[in-house]
Formats: sequence, structure tokens, C-alpha cells
Amino acid sequence: MTKTWNLLTIIGLLLILVSFFADQIGVGRSPGFGWGQGAGVVLGLVLVLVSPYMKRRRARLPDSTDTAAPQG
Repeated sequence: MTKTWNLLTIIGLLLILVSFFADQIGVGRSPGFGWGQGAGVVLGLVLVLVSPYMKRRRARLPDSTDTAAPQG
């Protein structure tokens, strides 16, 4: 599960970078900072900030695969 959270952090960082530099790299629709770029930055920040928190939270929880099902 740690790899998943690390991957989400990397995706968030890439989304922030692409959103900030969309016009310079040629993926922006119009000049200036549009609502799509703003949404990309916000979503990227959410991924970057939530992923480490969820990774730590998941590490503190007991692994559900270690518990045996009750008999009977």
C-alpha cells in the first residue's frame, strides 16, 4: 500500500507542474491562468498533502489480513 501512496504523491506533483506550466508547454487552451489550471493545482495539492497522511494512518492500523475469521 505504501507504493500506492507514493505514486499518488508523484501524480499530485506532476499535476501541479503541468497545471502551472500548461501555457508554456502548449497544453493550455488560452493564455493566462484559467479555471482548469487552478483546479489542477488544487487537486494536485490535495493528493500531495493527503497521501503522506493516509500512509501514516494506514501504517498505524493493524493489517486486516493477519486476523483469522472466527470459527463456528
